[in-house]
Amino acid sequence: MRTKRREKHKIRQDLHDLFLSFQMKLRKTNPPLAEMIRWLCANTCPMECCSAGPYQGIPLGHKSCRIISDNMISIVIAAYNEEQRIGKSLLKIKDYLDAQNFAYEIIVVDDGSTDNTRQAAIGYQSEISNLKIISYPNNKGKGYALRQGVLASKGESVLVSDADLSTPIEELSFMLPLISGREYDIVIGSRALNPETIIKKQPWWRQGMGKIFNRIVRLLVLEGFKDTQCGFKLFSGEAARNLFKNARVDRFAYDVEILALAKKRSYRVMEVPVRWLNSPVSKVHPVFDSLQMLFDLVKIRLRIGKAKK
Repeated sequence: MRTKRREKHKIRQDLHDLFLSFQMKLRKTNPPLAEMIRWLCANTCPMECCSAGPYQGIPLGHKSCRIISDNMISIVIAAYNEEQRIGKSLLKIKDYLDAQNFAYEIIVVDDGSTDNTRQAAIGYQSEISNLKIISYPNNKGKGYALRQGVLASKGESVLVSDADLSTPIEELSFMLPLISGREYDIVIGSRALNPETIIKKQPWWRQGMGKIFNRIVRLLVLEGFKDTQCGFKLFSGEAARNLFKNARVDRFAYDVEILALAKKRSYRVMEVPVRWLNSPVSKVHPVFDSLQMLFDLVKIRLRIGKAKK
């Protein structure tokens, strides 16, 4: 009996994914039609999706629209001096994944923190049995940390996420079908596609620096993306481990290198709007890290070349 119920739910899930995939593809090319599909999904979808706000018609992790997946997903988080926030983020991720009935692992990479990030994360291993901690003594950079975590992952899908969950973990619900349905190899979150999804904005100077950086990225390395730097990116396991194995950039420009490699290797990449809440506590230094990122862009261009749209 349980097998029959699961089969019926799987049929409903397939219909739900069809609505969602069609809507996501239309968001960039035909917003009015995408809005119509959103309305249709919200009013007819058998998965009983959320029916409020700008995400009407998109599953937000409610148990009533739970995604069934027999494949394991790996969540990889780079953490540097996150003692105060890592515990809260880990519990949010655990509660969401448990509600979705996922098989999962969470990998926290302590990037040479000078506070008690490692000890704080270890303290949650009793509550989260599939939580793994990787640590090393000196700070190496976000790109380096994520590379260690991704290469240690075993999931059929791999999500890299910021430690502060600036993009809520629930956004995984509408990104995962695009990977599990094998339509795309990589789905990246974007803060630039739909202003309505930005719940809390960055300061004006951070927004300005981001726009300038994206223009330089398009000029030197990579065309076709509105936002390369959002920290919420989902990969097929094969794509993630292949790309990060061949990456060399250790710090904040790692996103650009990964996407440039993906384009060069003909991986299918989809950029989708995600909710985003700016965190006032940032590890990015506006001067030194900006100069490092520009230097890394030059290195990426020399090593990989320019990837066309």
